[in-house]
Amino acid sequence: TERDRQTFTSRQVGAINDRCGDMARAFPISIVAFLVVGIVSYNVHSVAAQSCTVTCGMLQNLTAKLSDTELWDYLYIQKGKLGQCYLADAQACSSCFCDFYIKTGNSVGVPLTTSGQGTGCVKAPDFPKHVTTCWYSSSSYGIPSSTYSAFCTNSGQTNVVQQIRYGMASGVCC
Repeated sequence: TERDRQTFTSRQVGAINDRCGDMARAFPISIVAFLVVGIVSYNVHSVAAQSCTVTCGMLQNLTAKLSDTELWDYLYIQKGKLGQCYLADAQACSSCFCDFYIKTGNSVGVPLTTSGQGTGCVKAPDFPKHVTTCWYSSSSYGIPSSTYSAFCTNSGQTNVVQQIRYGMASGVCC
């Protein structure tokens, strides 16, 4: 219920406050605020100023509490960033093969190959470019089928969310 969600978010805000002192600092703290509060608008920059150390584990735990829809809305609609990762929307790019790419801050795609490379192309057969290939089953990625099958579905939205979740779980986005 909404009341349960407010109670939950209050506890999460308290945990972030405890972790970051009086929150007079910013991490890309906007993601922490989003993960804590959900889609509710929360202007952390009026509270935050410098830098708050937020661990990868903290981001992983908060990300796990978001539904797929909430995570999609944050990445796609709000153009949010999760740790170092973000959704690059290439639907309007005529020279791009994929509708979406999951990228890190240095523009490397997620997931990474065993040599540390990757485009981050998202299988999205239900979007305009109708990308039906999922490259992550290739041995060059070294990802078990039980893992990559989560982001090789026929839903672009599901695949975006699962690639981001994989990036967080593997530490690539931290």
